[in-house]
Amino acid sequence: MLDASIFDKEGFLNEPEIWTREIAVEIAAKHGLTELTPEHWKVIEFVHHHFERTQAPPLGHKITEKTGISRQQLANLFPNFGVILIVSGAGNPKPRVVCGETGIAE
Repeated sequence: MLDASIFDKEGFLNEPEIWTREIAVEIAAKHGLTELTPEHWKVIEFVHHHFERTQAPPLGHKITEKTGISRQQLANLFPNFGVILIVSGAGNPKPRVVCGETGIAE
C-alpha cells in the first residue's frame, strides 16, 4: 500500500516524476481494475511518456492514433473513469479540462 501523502485530495500524484508501474497498478486497483493487460499498459505508458516530453496529457485522438486502440476500446479498457484513470494511472497531474462522452478530450 502506498503512502497516501504522495497523492493530492483527488488521487493524482503530487510529484509526477515519482511514478512507477507499481504506483499505476495501485491506482488502477483503487478504481476497480485488478488486472492491467498489455493494452492497458500501452495506453498508460504512452500517456506517461507524452507528459514527460510535453508537460501536458495527450488529447484523445493522439492516444488512439499512437496506440492503435480505438475510442471504444479505451472506454472498455478504462470503464467509468475514462481519461481520469488513464491520466492518474500514468502519473500525470489532474488535467484542466476533461470532455467528451467517454471522458477523453477530442
